[in-house]
Amino acid sequence: MDTNFSLPERSIRTMAITQSTQTARSDSPEILGEIYQPPVNVAIWQRVLDSAVASYSFFLLEQNASFRIQQIHNVSQIRTLLRNSLPDSNEKNPFIEDIALVVDMFSLLFEADEVGLRLQCVSGAPCPAFHNDRIPCRLLLTYHGAGSQWMDESNLDRDALATAESPCLDENNIHNIAAGHVALFKGEGWEGNEGNGWVHRSPPQPSHEKRLVLTLDLPPK
Repeated sequence: MDTNFSLPERSIRTMAITQSTQTARSDSPEILGEIYQPPVNVAIWQRVLDSAVASYSFFLLEQNASFRIQQIHNVSQIRTLLRNSLPDSNEKNPFIEDIALVVDMFSLLFEADEVGLRLQCVSGAPCPAFHNDRIPCRLLLTYHGAGSQWMDESNLDRDALATAESPCLDENNIHNIAAGHVALFKGEGWEGNEGNGWVHRSPPQPSHEKRLVLTLDLPPK
């Protein structure tokens, strides 16, 4: 896995950006910097999880189906937090290092010394309806199980978000974030993005199927 990451210039011309759908995707981690581009609502680093990380993710779900860490924490202490919170296994350290890498990238992008970290086992669909979040920006990474679903702007009726109607125009044109992919998305709280926050939902799935999901948020100012 390529872990070479630096804060990019605010325009990465070599990356594939589909402005009509406000989406930036690449197998390079530097694509995440495209979240600063005004047309881009979601930036996705498309990667394949290391086998040890994937194996530990499944192990954690098997060990504790209700596992959850949720707190605002200093970036420099993330490894210590995880070492003290996670069950032991030969693959524990690679898993911790993967989360630490993602946290470091998030911290660098937003010049944040602290992050709101949530790592949890999820069953069912806790957020089954399409919605947007009133936050500036969130990082979303599913380590095991189905990833969150989202829609292109062309498949979205934003007026329906305030009603009981589905905002989806075509159920056959819904996207999933694959397990292992790192997604950054703008919410309604991003300056200048009011009324345009990324629309997504939990993937529909039986309650007995478990997912392991990491989210990172910027602490309130």
